[in-house]
Amino acid sequence: MKQPMATIPRKSVHRAIDQVTTQLSKLAKTGPLTPGAVARTNLSEPQKAFATALVKLAARRNETTVSDLSPAELRATATYAKKTLLDARDTDANGFSAREVAGLSKTAKLAVALVGGSPPVAPAPPEPTELDVSNMTPAAALARVAQRLPKADLKAIIADTIEAMEQRDGTPIGTTRISSVERQRNGTEHVTTSGTFDFEGTEFSFYAVFEVDTSGAHTLVDSGAD
Repeated sequence: MKQPMATIPRKSVHRAIDQVTTQLSKLAKTGPLTPGAVARTNLSEPQKAFATALVKLAARRNETTVSDLSPAELRATATYAKKTLLDARDTDANGFSAREVAGLSKTAKLAVALVGGSPPVAPAPPEPTELDVSNMTPAAALARVAQRLPKADLKAIIADTIEAMEQRDGTPIGTTRISSVERQRNGTEHVTTSGTFDFEGTEFSFYAVFEVDTSGAHTLVDSGAD
């Protein structure tokens, strides 16, 4: 398997841009540069993606339509892309690092992708010990916690929370949700859920804490109502 480069060389990106621009210039000489015309070329998918972005940029810069672009306007836009959108962002002049690529425009990123894709993605920041998702919507909180605990059955945890409320002879009302996750010293995670139930005409707030082990299995370890 080809290993990703630590940086993407400027010259490689420039050469890839020139190859696409040459094909577009030839195409512009034979007829309008329509999206369909670009799609029918023998360009690879990454080249087509960059070509589409380049012709749109050229049309904006020249205040014209894509179909009316000239080869000269395409070449001038390619030069602009190389100098302004790419080289100016290569602050240390040693190629495009993952951090530099992250700050590029969409068009410039498509250009970098022409030469073997993006450089190694900068490592994601570590998960915090405690993750508070109470300010998110219930659906967004569920999705965020699922990223952290992919093996856990979060819907089952919510169902077990509802069951715990019913065991108190209450009638669950509203939405039962995940509120937070906290990593424990033994490597497990505590998932806190919250909800509301009705008991003889009075509403009570309810919480439950489930311990999730490394296999994803969960156990109710605490609950309460007020």
